[in-house]
Amino acid sequence: MHRRTRRSPRHGPRHRVRPALRDRLRQPPRHRRVPREPLEELADRIASQAADTSEREDDIALLLLRWDGPAGGRAAQQLRRRIGQADLARIAELRGELRDALRRWGVPDLIDTAELLSSELVTNAIRHTDRDAMFTARLYQEHGRARLRVEVEDESDLWPTRRTPGEQASSGRGLMLVEALADTWGVEPRGTGKRMWFELSS
Repeated sequence: MHRRTRRSPRHGPRHRVRPALRDRLRQPPRHRRVPREPLEELADRIASQAADTSEREDDIALLLLRWDGPAGGRAAQQLRRRIGQADLARIAELRGELRDALRRWGVPDLIDTAELLSSELVTNAIRHTDRDAMFTARLYQEHGRARLRVEVEDESDLWPTRRTPGEQASSGRGLMLVEALADTWGVEPRGTGKRMWFELSS
């Protein structure tokens, strides 16, 4: 990630973007691989093209982030489902879909753990927000081994906290289960809300 602040001129009360740059931004993305430009050089180039070169000066702040995607590149298989807010009955259906998908993908050994942890993440998401949750499971093949990544996105800014429930408690063990059973896991901000994920290897 690179952040660049540059002083740049401004015409009148509004910023004016050069027509060539405006036309370039309006073009649809090209589905081809292009050489990657260093972020510092890209920041300088954008700042120099964003405004004309006379009259008053004003600040231009750029924050550039480059994400190369998850490790392992493109997923070999994917299952993506939207879960309605407070639709707890949908979780059972999702578990069945995930179970069938993992069998088709050739990783039945991951079914029990993936079902359990997915249920915990989805239940937590739809119980503590007033919006839908998005569930995504992806299978990657790396060096002859399979890696499953499950993500649950919601629009709540509240991050999960680890609790120690009593012996008779019927809830509160979700994060403890994720910590104990997943190969790796984490929580990421996503603008509005968050993405919680875990990975399992076969």
